[in-house]
Amino acid sequence: MIRVHQKQKATKSSVEDIKESQAATKSSKVKSREDACEEKQIAKRSSCTSSALRILQAGANSSYMLRERLLRKGYPSDEIEEALGEVKDAGLLDDKRLFFAYAEALATRKYYGKRRVYMEALRKFDRETVDAYFEDALTEIDFSLLCLTFAKKMKGKERDTLLAKLSRQGYTSAEIRYALSILQED
Repeated sequence: MIRVHQKQKATKSSVEDIKESQAATKSSKVKSREDACEEKQIAKRSSCTSSALRILQAGANSSYMLRERLLRKGYPSDEIEEALGEVKDAGLLDDKRLFFAYAEALATRKYYGKRRVYMEALRKFDRETVDAYFEDALTEIDFSLLCLTFAKKMKGKERDTLLAKLSRQGYTSAEIRYALSILQED
């Protein structure tokens, strides 16, 4: 008799355990659906960050260029901003350093004047970045000397052609006059 009573108690407690476990399973199913939605959002966010990292791995990009590329891939703006924040926090995105290198390369390698450097920089950087760093990036560059060097490379050209080319390169009229006066003396 004692054994039957103990079996009934065990059965009652087993039934109660099963009911509790079923209730927990139901609530966990609800939680797991919510968790699945959250996991999808996290995966998508990490997907956006992963795409940003892959883009940066391929080559240096400004935050403006990176944002544009992620938008073209179809990521929402809020996820892009979060990914940009993560990449900046990791130290992988430095607009100032990139702008200084880009502006110097345009001026010294392509012989662009200040105006042309400014216009070309707007293709790769947002206006705020360009305005913030433009003057500081170009303080050590002598554009009159660059204009003269470029004019010497074009020495065989007619005066009007040379003037037009120097103007398209972004040099000021003062820089062009200086270069032409030195060329005439030679």
